[in-house]
Amino acid sequence: MISFDNIISSDTVLFEIVPELSDQQIEIGQVELIIGDNYQIIQNKNIVDIKLKNEAQKYEIDNRLMTSKGRLSNIGHVNNNNGVATISVKTFYGSILEMDEVEIGIDEKIEKSARNQGFDFSRTDELCNKLADLVNINNLDNYFILTIGYASNKDFELIDEEYPEIANNEEENDNEQEDSFEMVPEKSG
Repeated sequence: MISFDNIISSDTVLFEIVPELSDQQIEIGQVELIIGDNYQIIQNKNIVDIKLKNEAQKYEIDNRLMTSKGRLSNIGHVNNNNGVATISVKTFYGSILEMDEVEIGIDEKIEKSARNQGFDFSRTDELCNKLADLVNINNLDNYFILTIGYASNKDFELIDEEYPEIANNEEENDNEQEDSFEMVPEKSG
């Protein structure tokens, strides 16, 4: 899991891309964006070589993407006539924490809320599967977004005591109450 603790800021970079090769296609959905001399996206476990529709933007886009600590990329629109796709990249700045797997409990309150939102299920495991399908970000690994708040700091303190080798630099500020953003690998099996 990758956790962005105390996000300083976030930014969205929006630009148009086209496949390098005419036989490659870009689809709407989550992608892994690989930047460098050439751009690539990984979508549905396929690598697609891409280029910017407007090459003049490369320096600005590279600068914004390479200075961020993390990013989530999404293809929001694809023009079927010319293959041009619009990619939206949410970038995050701040220190990165790495954590192991997270367990998420579903209680009666969450089940009631899910039913109120229109989810149809008879057992908790059905709800779990539906939520996993709905919120899963699938690139090379499976991730989902988890927002945690100030109340979770106590849990992190326990992890720091058990695993001092992964403990953050112990720079805690109890006066700040900021949310954290995390990408959590989905458990397989």
